[in-house]
Amino acid sequence: MNQPATRQIVRVAVPSPLPRLFDYTVAGDLPPTTLPGRRVRVIFGRRPCVGIIVAVAAQSELADAQLKPVEAVVDTQPLLDAELLALLQWAQRYYHANPGEVMLGALPPLLRDGAELVDSSIAGWQLTTLGHGLTPASLK
Repeated sequence: MNQPATRQIVRVAVPSPLPRLFDYTVAGDLPPTTLPGRRVRVIFGRRPCVGIIVAVAAQSELADAQLKPVEAVVDTQPLLDAELLALLQWAQRYYHANPGEVMLGALPPLLRDGAELVDSSIAGWQLTTLGHGLTPASLK
């Protein structure tokens, strides 16, 4: 017999002038410890936007019927680790800034817009055989 998918409540920082986090539900069996720091696509008001999960909550002040679902979890791994999230939360409190502006401000513009993270596993560059035969003067 199929069991219904579990729902978790997540607190999301969205690009908004309001100085607070917003509760959404995320369906699935993702471990709660891997959710903070991931980008998500959500509907905020009437517009779609990209936000960052800041925390997983046991309950919300809103009724279950009022919680909107996360449209999609963009990242497979958190972009912001626990230390960086803690630093950004401290900066947000210290400077009395909006959580969405601070959290999303820590990302490059393309990632703020929901672009896919490019694999940066290339450790360095290496010359080919042709490159070894060149003189420094021929490189411009």
